[in-house]
Amino acid sequence: MTKPKKPGSSQDNQKLVNALAGLADGTYENPNQAAKATGASPATIAHHMHGGKTHHEADVKNQALTPHGGICPHIIH
Repeated sequence: MTKPKKPGSSQDNQKLVNALAGLADGTYENPNQAAKATGASPATIAHHMHGGKTHHEADVKNQALTPHGGICPHIIH
């Protein structure tokens, strides 16, 4: 059984996406400006700008099923 999502987690994700897009297209000059404008966490923005992954992205290698729904090759012997 999976853990239920926190209320507002999709809104937080959208804030992060908007902040990163604004930084990429030059709308915001720096992560702090993007954080103030979008409401995203400055630490999370900086983490993703330096190549950080979400918890889900980082745990894909530990899952028994692939993101496409098949069984990973290392499980089949």
